[in-house]
Order: sequence, then C-alpha cells, then structure tokens
Amino acid sequence: MIWFIDGMYASPENAGYNLNNSGFLHGYGVFTTLLYSNSCRIPFYYHLERLRNACKKFNLLFPEIDYRMIMRKLLEYNKVNLLRIRIILQKSEDRTTKVIVTADNFSPQKKRFKLVSCSEPRHCSVLNKYKTTNYMLPMYYKQVAMENGFDEMLFHDCEGNVLETCFANVFFVRNRHIYTPPVTNEILAGTARRTILEKGEIEGFQVTEANISMKEIGDFESVFLTNAVHGVMQVDSIDNIKYTPISFTVKL
Repeated sequence: MIWFIDGMYASPENAGYNLNNSGFLHGYGVFTTLLYSNSCRIPFYYHLERLRNACKKFNLLFPEIDYRMIMRKLLEYNKVNLLRIRIILQKSEDRTTKVIVTADNFSPQKKRFKLVSCSEPRHCSVLNKYKTTNYMLPMYYKQVAMENGFDEMLFHDCEGNVLETCFANVFFVRNRHIYTPPVTNEILAGTARRTILEKGEIEGFQVTEANISMKEIGDFESVFLTNAVHGVMQVDSIDNIKYTPISFTVKL
C-alpha cells in the first residue's frame, strides 16, 4: 500500500521506519531517560528495574541486551562526555520488542520553577504509574502551563491530594521534614525520587512519604522537584504561593 508520509507518497516499508508497528500507531511502548557519562548519577539498575516492571505490566518482552555498552558506544560515536539518553522499548507486530536508544546533548535548567495547579483532578489510569510512550497528556498540560506564564503543571487527584508535575516528582519541606506523595497515589516512582527516599535523611531533614492536600500546600516552607535528567529543581511558587529556596544540598 502507498501512504502519504511527510510530504511524499511511499510505502510504509520505504519510510525508513516501521510505521505499522503498535509502538508508532498506538504509542505502545515504555521508556526511561537518564544522564550518562561512563557512569550514571542515579544507579542504572533503578532504570532497568523500572523498565522490566513496565514491560511485565504491559506484556512486552524485555530485551536482555548490554545497555551500558550501547551508551558507551553512543558517547564514542557522538564524541562527547555527557549525553541525555532515552531508552525506548516498543511493541512490534511480530510480538517482539523494538529497542531504540536516542542520544542528545544535555542542556541544564538553572532557574527556579513557577508551578500552576491543574484546574481539574487527574483521574485514575494505569498509565500514570509508568513511563509510557503515550505521553500526550503531560505534554499538553506542560504546554498549557507555559502558555500561561508558568513552567510546569501540578496535578492532584479526585480527593485533592497532590500528585506530581508533568515531568517531575515533587517534595515539600516543613519543620526539618521533607515530604513527597506516596506511589499509592498513582504517581511515577521516579528514580531520583527513589534515591532521595532511600537516604532517609538529608542534612538533618527527615525524608518520608505522606499525603499532602492541595489545601495545605501554603503551609510549607520550601518545595522542590526531581527527575533523573535535571536532578533537583527549586520551586519559586505554586499559583500565588511563594516559597524560599531549600537550605540544604541534595546529592543524587
């Protein structure tokens, strides 16, 4: 069959990529993103473990290949010392799993973030707890936030509990305690989040999971975000609530 593909008429087989697979047509796949420079800031097995769990959940075969070797080769081929790596596992029509590892230059984010709370609750979905290639909703809500002068959108559930932002886990600080929403609230179990929780304590601040109501977010002193690529990101404000910078250093 002939398709119209990006300005040309061609068969899907000649498009340079298999356009008939479920990964492309239905967003059926999982991924993880990390920084790599012959070592990982966050233990790499955190990422592999999460990928394996996601594959098991969505009936994808997990390819047991040498991902570290692939990343080392990408450093060599791109002639750089640091890469933003994305490992994508997509469902193919023959029930195998297609492996794609992309590499990009890393651009650090140094500014403090302004968040806006979502005007509606995020409803329950199995997709909320996994990094799938069906990422249209987070992309959409981040775009909405940016169009309104903010950097990120903060989600809450139907009971008013804080969840996470489009691309990061969130931590709240008060009285020498650091709180983050539990994974039972249908959030992504981020690898940076896991690293911080396993510390248990950061410079005398106790780290724990706890439900946080949207009604009480103004009761905290500081707020920060985490993800595997950008690490720890300060939050300047949520809506019209201002926060002070955290007074401690979080090392991942």
